Amino acid sequence: MKTITLLLISIFISAFAFSQNKPVKDTVWRAGGNIILTVAQTSFTNWAAGGENSYSGTSRAGFFGNYKKNKIMWENNLDMAYGRASQGGSKLKKTDDFIELNSKFGYQTKNTKWFYTVVFNGKTQFSKGYQYSDVDTIPDFTTSQPFAPLYLNLAIGIDFQPNKYLSLFISPLNSKNIYVNDIKYSQRYSIDSAKHFRSDLGALVKFKFNKEIVKNVSFLTKLDLFANYLALESVKDIDVNWEILISMKVYKMLSVNLNTQLIWDNDVKYVYENGTLGDARVQFKEIFGAGLAYKF
Repeated sequence: MKTITLLLISIFISAFAFSQNKPVKDTVWRAGGNIILTVAQTSFTNWAAGGENSYSGTSRAGFFGNYKKNKIMWENNLDMAYGRASQGGSKLKKTDDFIELNSKFGYQTKNTKWFYTVVFNGKTQFSKGYQYSDVDTIPDFTTSQPFAPLYLNLAIGIDFQPNKYLSLFISPLNSKNIYVNDIKYSQRYSIDSAKHFRSDLGALVKFKFNKEIVKNVSFLTKLDLFANYLALESVKDIDVNWEILISMKVYKMLSVNLNTQLIWDNDVKYVYENGTLGDARVQFKEIFGAGLAYKF
């Protein structure tokens, strides 16, 4: 609960700070963001049809600061999310958790739609992740924690931006780095059991589309594809990270949101209930809910 409280405090402080600095026209900097807070609760007392009490909360925040002047373009995004839920008196379980920082620096070519570009990406999480068992005799165990893993990526390539809604980045030179601060998580991420770090070199393609497709309905999709030059034997060796976020504004600060994410990474091993590791599997996450949304 301390983590949730600190996260919410930081989000609202950041939102307040941004809201106090009204954007100035004709400036080279543009800054803003959005906050989504979803809370749900169900309670039963002597309910003949049966049911279990439950409650959940999820917060998501995104901030950006973009610079553009002459041929220079610099885009920065910080995205965060955290969620917990409890059902039937069980302890709180994590439903969402990530921190991701993206920074993209580009220099415009003679063709105004193309930029020579350097991209940095860093991603980890706020708290420990657990493998939960449905059998009471099998204990829960941790599968991840802050900085285990920590993903750090640096890519050099060219970025195609035909308009302000769409971006296609192609890099023949991307360094994908995975770090764990505790070696007990190393093997799950295909790192040598005695090491904390692994680095791969390959090609990267990043596609992003973000637009209000109809009034009060925003659509965001991001697709990342990575191929390791030294381990590319078939299609299954291509890493996939595809995310979709649809936000529908209902009334002023009320919104309905759908978020899905599909991940395929052959280097991330599946963890069975007894703690043993197996082959990689497709990872999929879906979050749907209604709550408060604030954009600035």
